[in-house]
Amino acid sequence: VSKVGRVAQRFDAVSKMCYSEFDTSIFSLTVIPILGWFKLLPTFGGCVVTAASCDLKEDGLLEMEVDYTTSRPVEGLQGLGEWIWKVKVPVGAVWKLLPWNKGRPASCKLTVAYCDEDFRVSRDIDGEMFVYTRPVVPRSLDI
Repeated sequence: VSKVGRVAQRFDAVSKMCYSEFDTSIFSLTVIPILGWFKLLPTFGGCVVTAASCDLKEDGLLEMEVDYTTSRPVEGLQGLGEWIWKVKVPVGAVWKLLPWNKGRPASCKLTVAYCDEDFRVSRDIDGEMFVYTRPVVPRSLDI
């Protein structure tokens, strides 16, 4: 039903924020082959951005807590309308209210295993590895 494209993560050392983002298109594969190819649902998409506070501790430990999720347009993808680009969903606050989270924050811890100017490898508490490279053509955050 959806496809994920570009994935990025950026840190702002001054504001101590981490922005995780991914491009997605939704309903792009919803066609039915009856008398040609009939498009069942309209395709739309954009860039989903989740903002989290980020604190770098000793030994490369990153502690993050989700604040909000928003979106922004991506060239070539139709959005749901101009209104969607201005919405900031307070995910961090809502997360704590959900009964199964028992008031706990939406947080995570990562350890930076390696980092240079172009490449970063992080590991979460379950041992999962995340590899990021600096984009060849970076985009501005514009949120």
